[in-house]
Amino acid sequence: MVELRDIEKLFVDGIMKYIYSQREVGIHVTTLVYGCPRYVSWAEEYGNALAQANIDNWDGGDWIFRIWIGQKLHETPLTDMHEVKVYYEYGGKKVVGSVDEIWKTGNDVIVIDKKFVKELPREMYEHHRKQVQIYSALLRDNGIVTPNKIALVYFRPMMSANNPDERFRVFVEDITSADMDNTIEWIKDMIDRAKRMEKRESFFCKFCPYADMCKEFEEGNIDVEFTGVKKNGK
Repeated sequence: MVELRDIEKLFVDGIMKYIYSQREVGIHVTTLVYGCPRYVSWAEEYGNALAQANIDNWDGGDWIFRIWIGQKLHETPLTDMHEVKVYYEYGGKKVVGSVDEIWKTGNDVIVIDKKFVKELPREMYEHHRKQVQIYSALLRDNGIVTPNKIALVYFRPMMSANNPDERFRVFVEDITSADMDNTIEWIKDMIDRAKRMEKRESFFCKFCPYADMCKEFEEGNIDVEFTGVKKNGK
């Protein structure tokens, strides 16, 4: 007999399998942005295992629905240049990413990333700024476009809000060729440091799915393997 939990599991499996089936092999731009080389290394090695663990151990947390809504947001094109793939190879590693939108308007070439959030920020989050900076540098190096502006568009689901400002917020900044040069060097440094399994502590540590592994690694267990599931999943 089919039970409610069976249908819930069917829904979750379908969402997660679809989302992760779209991911390419390599170091994803979204793992670089937190600035922790060790996280980059483990995400590259254990990312698929983490995805499967999330599917197998979903506890009813609403994070799955935020992922789903966010995915639908990204699938909705705003410009003619939508979901543009970018790549960068260095030191035997391949960085991969997908740029939400590239908007050519007047003399401006704007790299836009769309974010689905619970609360609207007062300014760009630093890791989101880093993400569009990386996209800009790779777009230039891939010979696609040379951006001169970056933009973050934050959305939150407030259908009853009277003021549009309560539903989305936009931030735009200039980006220069020198900024993009510095970003490429930053990527190279991150890859080099990831090979050495260096660690950078930040706010992200308490949300990191590899936090327990990291603790073991710090205690001297250099052969630690992924066994966990998504941390703070709800």
